[in-house]
Amino acid sequence: MAFEDFRKSILKVTKKRHHRIKGSLGVRDAFRWCRKEKWYGENIKPTEAQFYAIIRTVNELMAEELKEGRDVQFPQKMGQLEVRKYETFVKLVNGKVKTNRGVDWNATLKLWFEDEEAKENKTLVKVEDKEVFIIFYNRVIANFINKTLCQFKPNRELALAVRKAGLEGKIDAYSIGKDYD
Repeated sequence: MAFEDFRKSILKVTKKRHHRIKGSLGVRDAFRWCRKEKWYGENIKPTEAQFYAIIRTVNELMAEELKEGRDVQFPQKMGQLEVRKYETFVKLVNGKVKTNRGVDWNATLKLWFEDEEAKENKTLVKVEDKEVFIIFYNRVIANFINKTLCQFKPNRELALAVRKAGLEGKIDAYSIGKDYD
């Protein structure tokens, strides 16, 4: 068996991933609401495709701002998106290794492909990076009720692009203390 076949069998990626967020409002809901509310009394009536194109363009502009390390502030005091970083660590606590580093799945799968014993023991290879860059939704400045129910989860592509820009030194971010004792 080749490495790619082994990787696909372990990750179970024989078919396309189907991701769906349930119990949440989305772009289609926003389009229906705006259409029902007569577009705030304006005499404009964009089609659904035009509405989606506007949303996609705004999302791309926000992603570019985040990739360059700038904050994205939402209107109407809805909070802001910020790029933050935290230091990774490896330490011994009561004879056990504690770390906040993530798993490097490519290196782990290569190890499992080459060493059957490591696969049986589920040995994991951790990421070597000293800093982790994340996109953080700051709701402290927000002025609405039920702030704890709101969240922002960037897609994988945006999170990886911000991480790559941070590790290449293109952006710098405020450091947050993220310690897992």
